[in-house]
Amino acid sequence: MGLTMLIWAGLGLGYAVVFSTLIPGLPWIAGIGALALANLAGLLWISPGNVGPYEAAVTMVLTGYGVAPQEALVAAITLHTMILIATCALGLAGRLDMVRRGASPVGLV
Repeated sequence: MGLTMLIWAGLGLGYAVVFSTLIPGLPWIAGIGALALANLAGLLWISPGNVGPYEAAVTMVLTGYGVAPQEALVAAITLHTMILIATCALGLAGRLDMVRRGASPVGLV
């Protein structure tokens, strides 16, 4: 349980850092709130990459902190894009490492 809490704290900190860069003066707790609501929105997986519900959830949290809706949406799209790029890059790196080692991923062969 301790490692899980550390991981979630790191994710919340990441959200807070991105938001503080995009929206100066935003309280750090907004990052935690956006993380929580974005993950709840992920339960309604209605589109590939969760595009739509994620942005709506993050925008809702940020507007609750007084951020203009347009600015909140840009921040949500920026953060989601960063997360998707990082996920794809890490997945590709893992796949390339598997190919290098001659490993066969289960279910893909």
